[in-house]
Amino acid sequence: VGQCPSITFLQVDSCILCDATNAGCLTCSGSSTNCISCVNSAHYLNQFGNCGPTCSISPYSLYDDVSKVCRQSCPNTLYLSSGHCVS
Repeated sequence: VGQCPSITFLQVDSCILCDATNAGCLTCSGSSTNCISCVNSAHYLNQFGNCGPTCSISPYSLYDDVSKVCRQSCPNTLYLSSGHCVS
């Protein structure tokens, strides 16, 4: 197998489905629960590769509303507003 569809990842010579049910992964890498993007577009991706509705794991507690990831600090192109990095 050369490449796998976007909802799967390559493991040895097989395409394995990303875990959309428990981990919330739309796309993943290396394992079914290591998310690159989330099924629910309102969810955020944390530093552990998990998708969820909140960014509650310190120090990654800021919501990046543009990239949909949890951050320690806002990038230079965004500003902080009520715990969210916004444009």
